[in-house]
Amino acid sequence: MNKSERNEITASPLKASEEELKDLPEALILTAEADVLRDEGEAYARKLREAGVAVT
Repeated sequence: MNKSERNEITASPLKASEEELKDLPEALILTAEADVLRDEGEAYARKLREAGVAVT
């Protein structure tokens, strides 16, 4: 992945704006206690909720 692609929201969904997230379908976010991406998964779920997306 080149540097310009790192900011694409399909590669880094946490970089998406609320406007870009608001029309997404409801989401199921699963993380595990020892998952190295747990914090990012929880942050993404929070960001989706803030955009009005239903998250389970």
